[in-house]
Amino acid sequence: MENNSSQESTRKSGNALVHQKTWTDYLWIIREHWILALVVALAASGFYAYKKMQQVPLYKSIAILLYEPERERVINIQSVVDSPLGNATEYVLRNHLTDLRSNSFRERIVESLTTSERELITKDYQDPESGEEANIGGIISGSNKISLIGGNIFKFEFDHRNPQAAALLANRFSEEFLDFLLERSRRANDAALRFLRSQSEELKLKVERSELAVQQYRQERNLVSLEDSQNLIVERMKNISSALNSARLEKLSLSANLKEIEEAGDDIDKLSSLPVINQMGSLPEKFEQRRALLASRHTMSLRYGPRHPKMVENAANLETVESYIRDAIDKNVSDFKQQYATMETRVGNLEEALKKAEADSLDLDQIAIEYNVLRRKLETDQRLFTQVHQRLNEAILASQLSDTNLRIVDRAWPAPRPFSPDKPKIYATSIILFLVLFGGVPFAIQYLNLNLKTASDIEEQLQIPFLGEIRKFPRKFRDLHRLVLDQTHQEGVELFRQIHSQILLKAKQLQPGHTFVITSALPKEGKSFFAINLAASFARHHYKTLLVDCDFRRPTIGPRMKEIFEEKSKEKVEEGQAIVINEKLDILPINVGTVEATELIESKSFKDALSQFQSMYDIVIIDTPPAGIFPDAGLIGNYAHHFLFMTQINKHRKGALKGILNRLEQSKAEILGLVVNRVSRSKSRNLGAYRYADYRKYKNYYPQKVSVNE
Repeated sequence: MENNSSQESTRKSGNALVHQKTWTDYLWIIREHWILALVVALAASGFYAYKKMQQVPLYKSIAILLYEPERERVINIQSVVDSPLGNATEYVLRNHLTDLRSNSFRERIVESLTTSERELITKDYQDPESGEEANIGGIISGSNKISLIGGNIFKFEFDHRNPQAAALLANRFSEEFLDFLLERSRRANDAALRFLRSQSEELKLKVERSELAVQQYRQERNLVSLEDSQNLIVERMKNISSALNSARLEKLSLSANLKEIEEAGDDIDKLSSLPVINQMGSLPEKFEQRRALLASRHTMSLRYGPRHPKMVENAANLETVESYIRDAIDKNVSDFKQQYATMETRVGNLEEALKKAEADSLDLDQIAIEYNVLRRKLETDQRLFTQVHQRLNEAILASQLSDTNLRIVDRAWPAPRPFSPDKPKIYATSIILFLVLFGGVPFAIQYLNLNLKTASDIEEQLQIPFLGEIRKFPRKFRDLHRLVLDQTHQEGVELFRQIHSQILLKAKQLQPGHTFVITSALPKEGKSFFAINLAASFARHHYKTLLVDCDFRRPTIGPRMKEIFEEKSKEKVEEGQAIVINEKLDILPINVGTVEATELIESKSFKDALSQFQSMYDIVIIDTPPAGIFPDAGLIGNYAHHFLFMTQINKHRKGALKGILNRLEQSKAEILGLVVNRVSRSKSRNLGAYRYADYRKYKNYYPQKVSVNE
C-alpha cells in the first residue's frame, strides 16, 4: 500500500493542536490536590503564627539628631581644624555614621552607664535557670539601628524588652555622641593651637633675621637708593650710545668723501663732478671760470694758432685757475683727513665709555639681584608671619565656640506598648502565607510531576493531537469490550462517538480501505479494548469495518470475543478467516501466537493479505503489540495510513513517550492522535475533554433501549 505525498508531509511536520488552558483548568488543578494543599497551608501558616506570637515583647524608642551644614556664628571664623575633604556634607555624615557604629563608641556608651542603668538594661535578658547576667555589650549591639534618613538626620532606634531601657539607650547614644564630637574637636583644637603658636614664634625670628640681613647688605654696598642708581646708569648709557652712533655716522661720511676724492686723483673734471668738492668755498666759481676759459680757447683755436697772443693769454689764465683749484682741493682734502682722524679718536673714546657704563650696569644688576633676593625673603617671612599670627588669633577665638553641627531635635521616650510581636501583621502574613500555599502547592505538585497529566501536556510536549478519553468504569461493568456492540453504557458509548468524530476531523477524508494501527507504550493499557469498541463504532456509523488482531506474540481479541464468535459462527472457522459480527463489522482473530512476528509482518503473504483487506473494507483497524517494547507497530505502519496511540494518564514520563512516538514517525503512517484510557472523573477535567461527568443528569435525554442497527 502507498500513501500519498500530502499525508507523508503532514506526518513529518506534525498537526498537533495546542490546547489553550482556561481559568477553569487551573481551578480543577487546585480541586485535585486541595486536601494536601489545605493541610500544608494550615500547618505552615499556623506554625508561622505560633512562632511569631511566642516572641518576647519588644519596645522601641527613637531619638533624632539633626546635622546643620551651615552653623550660625557671630563673626566669620573658620574652624581650627578642617577635614581632609573640606566641609563636604556627605564626607562628614559618612564619618559620623562610621563612628556611631564602631565598637569603640559602643564601649564608651557601656562605660558611661551607672550600676542602676546596667541593671535596668540587663535584667530582662538574664537566663531564668542559671541566673547568669547577660552581656550588656551584646544587648546594645543587637538592639540598635542607627541610620541616616532624609540626607542629614540621624535616627537612633533602639529595641528592648523594657521600654525605659530602650529610651535610656537612645538618649544616651545621642548625648554621648555630641560629647564625643566636642571632646574630639577640643583635642584637635589644642593640638592645632600648639602648632600655630610654635610656628608664629619661629616665623617672628625669621622675619627679624631677614630684616637685619637686608639692612647690613645696604650698608656694606652704600646703597641709599638702588632704583636711582640704576636710573642714572641707564640714562648715561643712552647718551653715550646716541653720541657713539652720531660719531660713527660722521666718520663713515668722511671716509666715503675721501675715497671719492682719491678715486678722482688729479682729474679736475672728475673732481668738479663730486658734490663734496662743489660745496668747498669758491671752488664752484673757479670750476665755472675754468669751463669758460676752455670754451673760449676752443673757439679761438678755430681762428688763431697756438702762438697767437690771445691763445697765449688764454693758456696763462687757464693755468692760473687750475693751479688755484688744485691748491684749494689739496687744502680741503688735508682738512678732511684731519677731521676723519679726530672722529676716529672720538668713536674709540665713546666705545670705551659705553663698555664702562655697561660694566657698571652689570655690577649694579648683580647687587640688585642679591638685594631683591634678601628683600623677597623678608617679604615672604613677613607675609607668612602675618597669616599665621592672624590664624592663631582666629583659632583662639574659634576654640572658645561650640564646634559641632549636630543638635538633638527629638529625645526618646518610653513606648506605651510593644511593637513586637505585631499581631495584625502576623495575622495578615499568616493569611497571605495560607493563600499562597493553598494556591501554590497544587500547581507545584502538578508541574513538578514529569508525567503526562493534561491535554495541554499531550499536545504541547508530545506534539500530537489529543483525540479523547475513556473513563474508568465501575467494577460492576463486565464485558467492556462489547460496550459499543451491546450499547450497555451510554456514557461510555458517547465517549467512543466523540473519539470517532475526532478521528474523522483529524483525518480530514477517509479513503476506501483506510487503515488504522492501534498501539500503546506498555501492555495492559487497554489498546485491544479500544480497538474492539472503535471498530464497532465505525461499523455503527455505516463503515464496512475489519478488525485485525496483529498481536502475534500475545493474541488478545480472540479470547475476549470468544463468546460472540461462538454465537455468530456455528461452524468451525479456519485460520486466517474473518468472523462476521454483523452486517458492517468483521473480526480477524489469531488463535495461536508466535515469536517470529517481525518475519511474518515483512512476508509477502502478509502484505498481499492486508492489501486484499484494504480493497474489501472501508476501514481496517489493526491491533498491535506495545510499541514501547516491540517494533511490530512501526513495521505494520509502513502499510497503514494512521497510528492511534493508546495510553494512561499520569503513568508515563513525557520523555519516554516522546521517544516511542519518534520511532513510530519513522514509519509511513502518520500519528493521528492519542487516546487516554481509564480516566477518573476528577482527572477528566484536567484533560479538557467533553464534560460528561454529569451524564446522570441528562440520562433521560437518551432512550432506554437502543437498536444495534439504528
